[in-house]
Amino acid sequence: MTRNTRNLLTIAALALAVGAVTPAVASAAHVGCGSVITTNTVLDSNVGPCLSDGLIIGADNITLDLNAKTVSGLPLPGDGNVGIRLTGRRGVLVKNGTVTTFDAGVVLEGSSTKNKVSGVTARDNIGTGLGDWGDGIAILDSSSNQIVNNAVIHNGPFDGIGVFGASTANKLMGNTVRDNNVERDPTNNQDDGIRLEPGTSGSIVTKNTVTGSGLDGIAVFARSTDNSVNSNTVTGNGFHNKTHRKGDGIRVFLTADRTIVQGNSSKDNAANGIRVDSQSNQILTNRTAGNNAAPNPAQPAFDLFDSNTTPPCDANVWSGNTFVTFNQPCVTG
Repeated sequence: MTRNTRNLLTIAALALAVGAVTPAVASAAHVGCGSVITTNTVLDSNVGPCLSDGLIIGADNITLDLNAKTVSGLPLPGDGNVGIRLTGRRGVLVKNGTVTTFDAGVVLEGSSTKNKVSGVTARDNIGTGLGDWGDGIAILDSSSNQIVNNAVIHNGPFDGIGVFGASTANKLMGNTVRDNNVERDPTNNQDDGIRLEPGTSGSIVTKNTVTGSGLDGIAVFARSTDNSVNSNTVTGNGFHNKTHRKGDGIRVFLTADRTIVQGNSSKDNAANGIRVDSQSNQILTNRTAGNNAAPNPAQPAFDLFDSNTTPPCDANVWSGNTFVTFNQPCVTG
């Protein structure tokens, strides 16, 4: 399930809603909740717990070094607060610290471009699942950003790392994405490790380790096109739903065309190792085994699964993959 895009809140509205002091422009290393960062900044202390956004990036081409410190919010899902927010920013580096207990950890939005988030632990950032945030790291309507070498742990209920809206050419690389399995409600867990939502394109998802997701490890949603999912390790995802379907290691949904799924290891997931529902994709040299680890007779699952049957596999190319089980011969090439 996709989300409804949330209307952006102004800083003033946030302050009014929570009774916070209007944030001041911060150029020094000692900053507080809601500070607007406009120069290179190295934190000298933790920030929070915050009743507003944690830190707001207010200039281009700067570095925010968290310096192994923590930016924290309060466990109030639905307040809309974000740990570190970049809106319309360019050339910013955010690195080296922890962001926790917001509705979303780090958000790049509003045509932000050529920014990098690296060495950040985004943990326990939880929204309500009712159209607001619910992500560890999120990219909205922004392009050519890099999310690299982060630890993204127990966020949701949407995803660990999510790309959505009109976002193109973003790179998600070398991240450890684990235990993002927050329920939307007591019977419904749709929390993915990494998800590319409708409207996104040209994303590169590579060399990530994705484990313990509530639903799919890596999900490429309908109308998300021309993406590359390669060299990831995707293990033990999809076991957390009570009534909804079990999760796949890698799932390429209907109309998510021209996706390249190559060189991944997808093992021991609850349902399929790799499932493809769209056309004109390439599924090459992946390693799969031990999938369908939570069998459901009503929904047979396999290491390799292509739902296109007329014609078999349609225009998808399956080649050089290792597997034990499969749903039709055309995936065995």
